[in-house]
Amino acid sequence: MLDQSQRIPTIFTSGSDQLSPSLPEQFKARISWLVRHGHLHEQLSRQDYQEKAPVPSNLLDRATQKPEADLLEIFYTDYDGNREFCPVVGDDIWLVVKSRNMVGEVIEIDISDNSWDFEYKDKPVENHVLQDIKITSDIEHIPLHITSSGPQIMECYFTDVEGRLLEQPVVGDDIVFVFRTKNLIGKTVDIDLEDNLVDFEYQGEKLQDDTLRGYEVKAGTEKIALHVIPQGQEASHG
Repeated sequence: MLDQSQRIPTIFTSGSDQLSPSLPEQFKARISWLVRHGHLHEQLSRQDYQEKAPVPSNLLDRATQKPEADLLEIFYTDYDGNREFCPVVGDDIWLVVKSRNMVGEVIEIDISDNSWDFEYKDKPVENHVLQDIKITSDIEHIPLHITSSGPQIMECYFTDVEGRLLEQPVVGDDIVFVFRTKNLIGKTVDIDLEDNLVDFEYQGEKLQDDTLRGYEVKAGTEKIALHVIPQGQEASHG
């Protein structure tokens, strides 16, 4: 039990909601925070403020500590809230941001982990980064408009060395794998040539799992020379 000598001055100026000017500045700042966020109301009535001015120090310490803020999850949905959907150019979609203790904060959101280009508020999203997004709730819905499909492989097929289309590569033949791309020049890709009947050599090396790995795209239409070998056979020539 605190005696009178341990009590601090009255918190409120008599007859008003103003904090007493006689309070230490640090204490006034803490009490203002507590009152504004309703923490003291859970323990004490306004009359208690006047009659039982001392506040437990551990309550003050907890109240002045900023809660930990986290971005929990970021994902896309259609306007009906479905996460499993197939967006196409021209669609309006939601970018959903789930967070904790971040209301009021202004953040940037990197959305470069997809093959789409977007507009936000009728302006292109530069470098796939949303700027100055203010968090207004723990589940924020940000409207986006898809303007293009970004990098992608448009078409691929086999031809013979004369450019004639092949339905099925034949063992022993030299062939060409042709693929057309969009917005992929300068990027490195893995190309799956999966074929259950034959295997392939590229520059004298057998392609493991029928996959050409780490290929740098240099043009919109690429033509890759291959040699067809029996399935399961090691490289036959260099």
